Amino acid sequence: MDFTTIASFASTSVTTSSTTANRPFTLAFCLTLFAYLIKVSQAAVARAEESIFNPGLSHIQGLHLPTWMLSEVFLITLGVLMIAEWYIDQDPDLRPVFEDMKTNLVKPGVNAAMQFGLIQGNGTFILGALAQQLSPESLQWLVAVGPGVAVASNNALDLHAQVGLVESLGWVLIIIGVVWAGITSVGTWLIASLRQTVMDTLIDFDEDDSLGLLRLLSFAEGGWTITMALVVIFLPLIALAITALTLLGLFLIRRWFERRAERTKVPCAHCQTPIFPTALFCPQCHQANEHPLQVGIFGQARHTPALDRTAHRLQLIGRKRCPVCAAHLPAKSIRQRCPSCHTVTFNDLSEANVFLRSLDQKLPLTLIICGVLGFVPLLGLVPGIIYYRMSLIASLRAYIPTSIGCFTRWGLRFAAMFLIMLQPFFLGWLTLPAMALMNYFVYRRVLQSMMGGLPQPVMAASAPAGMYTAMAGGASSAPIPVSLPPVPLPEVTQPMHLAGTDPRMAHNPSPPQRSCVACGEANPATYRFCTSCGATMEVDPPEPDV
Repeated sequence: MDFTTIASFASTSVTTSSTTANRPFTLAFCLTLFAYLIKVSQAAVARAEESIFNPGLSHIQGLHLPTWMLSEVFLITLGVLMIAEWYIDQDPDLRPVFEDMKTNLVKPGVNAAMQFGLIQGNGTFILGALAQQLSPESLQWLVAVGPGVAVASNNALDLHAQVGLVESLGWVLIIIGVVWAGITSVGTWLIASLRQTVMDTLIDFDEDDSLGLLRLLSFAEGGWTITMALVVIFLPLIALAITALTLLGLFLIRRWFERRAERTKVPCAHCQTPIFPTALFCPQCHQANEHPLQVGIFGQARHTPALDRTAHRLQLIGRKRCPVCAAHLPAKSIRQRCPSCHTVTFNDLSEANVFLRSLDQKLPLTLIICGVLGFVPLLGLVPGIIYYRMSLIASLRAYIPTSIGCFTRWGLRFAAMFLIMLQPFFLGWLTLPAMALMNYFVYRRVLQSMMGGLPQPVMAASAPAGMYTAMAGGASSAPIPVSLPPVPLPEVTQPMHLAGTDPRMAHNPSPPQRSCVACGEANPATYRFCTSCGATMEVDPPEPDV
């Protein structure tokens, strides 16, 4: 076995193991297809037949697969799996569902199958190298204890040329294949985990892919996988160098994101724990952040202070951030617990209603902007779609489970295609507002239907006054009530599931009451929203001067 064959096989195997961490089925289909073409071209050369693949593919070493992997059925199966893989990576609903399974099971499993196939396909070369390195006695012992056909020659070099070499030492080849597949699969899992940490960080900025950047990145990753498959086949040593540079780049990107996240945090004024600058409370000592910053469209901190703590709390929820510590909420569920401070988002029905009412107030401005962008033929369509997705739809879809969101998205796609066809008829100024209104109405109704399982709010008669004041938009200077773990706070008497209420309001047991015009529920006069249905409370007219 010469150096060229060894280098080709080693480069192909190592590069395949690392590239499988991106698109496993895409790479497996490309390599299997070319291995099939290589087999056809080499068979044509052996029969002295002309073939368009003969000049290049017949001389390729290191990419030989066993017969069972080169069948038409296996190629078709890989092709179907490749199409499904591309579709899943393009869908923001399905991607997070399958990402963990792909990282922990699919990618190492596909790599193990490919590496085992490479060992079996290159069995003649591998066993030939083994025969040259072992003594004749050791080689004969391996042949004797194996279940294969006995080989008469005692010379290792003669044995390398024997046709029955693979049959005689086939059991050794299986052991080598299993061990090598296991080692490289561990490496694939490590690289896939590194890639997932980088992708999770990118997804946190735009989980719903409203900008379409994740989709573009998915196409780029698929193209990169196909390109690397070609480089592995024709330039294996260059592919190995590119793989090393790619891994180094992934590691540096992850380190940059980690350092960037830590640099954005500020020390808590009470316990010096690093907290997000947009947080309303410290997750460690549960004390209020006196100077929170506004949250940006991607959940990042802006340089503008958040003066209205009530509106800031709703903005954090809309960006899928914890309303207390501003940490990212990982689950797609209307009621979930923050992994950092254990705050329960949408602790009861009134909190969800207030959130929906706040989005309703943004709808008119969104429709106006979409209408203005609709006057620009074709060019205004893309920024208009991005705008209404980021301003309204992303806040709703963030809390809709994947199983529901996937079917809803497909239904809206067909309706959107019909509306987009109105663009050539100079009705673009109606297309964008109609698409925004349709998407908002559908997703709002879906989220509203999920709110039926939320607990009813505590009535004002049985709860201390001021309990819902900050949540419902009363005194904007008061801290926002949130659900925190049962940690006793000094000199504050309040329900533990709504910690952070202004102590001055907790000592007023009987505030003035007003009835909601929508449901008739009695609410304190300082509330801007009803604690039961979330409707806007009418402001009492001022009393005439006497």
